[in-house]
Amino acid sequence: MGFTIIKQIYHCTLGKIITWYIKIRDQIRGLDFSREVSTKDGIKYGAPSTARTQHIVRKYFGNNITKEDSIIDIGCGKGKMLTFFAEFPFENICGLEYVQEMVDIAKKNMGVLKLGGIKIIAGDARVYEDFDGFNYFYMSNPFWDDDIMVSLIRNIKKSISRNNRAIHLLYNNPRQENILISQGMILEKEMPVFFNAKVNVYTFPVRQ
Repeated sequence: MGFTIIKQIYHCTLGKIITWYIKIRDQIRGLDFSREVSTKDGIKYGAPSTARTQHIVRKYFGNNITKEDSIIDIGCGKGKMLTFFAEFPFENICGLEYVQEMVDIAKKNMGVLKLGGIKIIAGDARVYEDFDGFNYFYMSNPFWDDDIMVSLIRNIKKSISRNNRAIHLLYNNPRQENILISQGMILEKEMPVFFNAKVNVYTFPVRQ
């Protein structure tokens, strides 16, 4: 019991030190991947933590990605996961973000990192339907309203009806999993929990 507590304290302390170091390093480089942004209307939005998610995706899924694949990050925030996806041979990488202030910061970050091939779109997942070119989808629990998730999954289904293909939805912290299942998706891969981070992969049954 005592060793377990010491181990947890060690990892928490180390994690805080690493987070602090990365934040200072990013500021020096002119990057902003901080987890919050305040809008002109005084509304504060948070961006998801990504380090543990990146570890899970890299270890348990990364080897399956080829140059034939393309990915869109739904609720991409300031673009941290987009820079991670650039490590893989995706043909196209795109981020969809509802908050304009996040979009502006994400575009600036991509410019600083010279990742000009990554596209950032300001849009609403309830009405956005330009998914035909993607077979990978990523999201980190971006929606506060179940209706938004329902609309997104329906729009993905419409895309599959236009362009029949296998898709993979990587879902970090899948709190709205019940909606995916109710819309006909199935659990394709359940990755091991890593430091309380959970990423599941969902898909639709492939139509013959």
